[in-house]
Amino acid sequence: MTYEQALGHIIKDRRESLGATQTDLCRGICSISTLSRAEGGEYSDSRTISIMLDKLGLSDSTLTELTRDPDYAVRQKIREANQADCLGEKAKARAIMDELSCDYDDFSLTNKQRYDTLDTLLMYDDGIIDDKTRLKNLEKCLRMTLNNYSSSSPLPKVLTRSERDLLEHIANSYYYLNNRPKAIEILYQVKEYVEAKILDKLDAAEDLSFTCYNLSKFLGLEGRYDECIDVARRGIYCSRYSSQLDYYARCMYNCAWSMARRNEGSDREEAKALAEKALALASVEELNLQSLKGHIENFLKEFYG
Repeated sequence: MTYEQALGHIIKDRRESLGATQTDLCRGICSISTLSRAEGGEYSDSRTISIMLDKLGLSDSTLTELTRDPDYAVRQKIREANQADCLGEKAKARAIMDELSCDYDDFSLTNKQRYDTLDTLLMYDDGIIDDKTRLKNLEKCLRMTLNNYSSSSPLPKVLTRSERDLLEHIANSYYYLNNRPKAIEILYQVKEYVEAKILDKLDAAEDLSFTCYNLSKFLGLEGRYDECIDVARRGIYCSRYSSQLDYYARCMYNCAWSMARRNEGSDREEAKALAEKALALASVEELNLQSLKGHIENFLKEFYG
């Protein structure tokens, strides 16, 4: 990771920890596009960066400490591996993880949790572990910081983002084990937590986009169409607000899928309009939604010829 990239991660993490939006930080300093480049490690104008850091309450000495902090560096490496995995670059993700494994014993507890979580997901994708082992490993990861975690217990009063992400993965594991009611129960808990506890509206919308997509999908497959439609509509709003076009398309499709099957009043007409809008987005090559595009095309053919 270059110095500019490390600096960009620090600016973004500090801004988010303060609950500030990009608009909040760049007001009076620079454009939002300039800040986005800085956070992406692609901009290094010293005067602009200096003003940003001052506004974030970071001194030069603090900045030096952060860029040299091994715990911070490890966290960014794990994030880099996770991004590679999300982009389908499995070999790159595994190479980063293999590099990190040599220093695993020196990691902080939270970094061990992040590492073990991603390692579990990669092993599952590679066919090394099965669904039951994946669930067992993920629950073990969560107990690293939540000692008394149980899928039958209510959530703690406070959760980190890593812990919330783990709960999402645990819910998906229950889904793959054909226990959709348990997956739905966990995702409802996560949804309610984010809505009640995450104060930054943009951060909450980003989290809810993913949660509402999965939750609405599981609800629809269980035949709980009214709930699916309500949750999917919430996901549509959140993904549009946070500019997450992939989940915007996915939530519209989930909503259309259940409306067509519920078939009350104007459901069929609205479902068709939503599905066609989702199809237009899924056809954008840069979004890489070819699988979703196929599902929508089959849906439209099945219900509307």
